[in-house]
Amino acid sequence: MDTPMTKEKFLSILHSERANWEALLAKIDTSRMTQPGFAGEWSLKDVIAHVAYYEEWTAAVIEELMRGETKTLDSGEPEDIDVELRNARFFKEHQHSSLPEVLAYSQKSFQHLLTVVQSLPEEELLSSSPSFKALLPVYWPDEPLWKTIAGDSYEHYHQHIPDIQAWAS
Repeated sequence: MDTPMTKEKFLSILHSERANWEALLAKIDTSRMTQPGFAGEWSLKDVIAHVAYYEEWTAAVIEELMRGETKTLDSGEPEDIDVELRNARFFKEHQHSSLPEVLAYSQKSFQHLLTVVQSLPEEELLSSSPSFKALLPVYWPDEPLWKTIAGDSYEHYHQHIPDIQAWAS
């Protein structure tokens, strides 16, 4: 039987999964990371930026919700709800970023997410109804907050890892 999730365990998983993600990326020659065609017109650099965007977005939204704000969620743009539209908008906005910029953004985004998780009271992190639940958008599932964070961090890595491994070999 699995042990229940705790804040300490979740932080440990975040660190471990991130280390695995970075180890995989470190195996790939940086010149290949910018070549289009990894995923459609996206390069691996674009996928790294995409994953970092979701980590940053999740951290920013949680911070805002904890302050009783919803500015990141209230733009009224259809792409803020439709994931494919949001991904396409993000790609267009950031496709010309350099690889060093993307790698720095990825590190910064992950650190921001860690800081937010560390600042959360454990009961909020583990709750399906955190104190700011009424402000959560409809596209965040009714599950513990840590699972939502996992979905936009290490579970997101897992979505892309098989393609990276296949492409790298």
